[in-house]
Amino acid sequence: MTKMTNIEQEILILGLEDLIPLPEICQVQEIRAIRPVPDLAEVIAALVSLLRKECIQVWAGHWSSEPEVIDSNRGEKLLRTVGQYVWNSPTDLQLRVYYANVENIRG
Repeated sequence: MTKMTNIEQEILILGLEDLIPLPEICQVQEIRAIRPVPDLAEVIAALVSLLRKECIQVWAGHWSSEPEVIDSNRGEKLLRTVGQYVWNSPTDLQLRVYYANVENIRG
């Protein structure tokens, strides 16, 4: 397995807690400790890398309903959608996207 970046490691640790909505990622203290103003492109690249390594699952659903796990292809497209990282953006309100560390799911 390839070496993980600090952001990938922190994303995995955070993802052990619960389903994490994408807008939350750039706001958490652990990510900000790595980079005070996280570069969204770097965060997206880390999430896509983790998804491709099968370290995370992507979940989605309307904000008022329970999210469901989605396939990797659709998940990668949603991870690359910048509007998903902004609370209450039109994209976020239409479909809220989450991720979870697969160790959380298996555990």
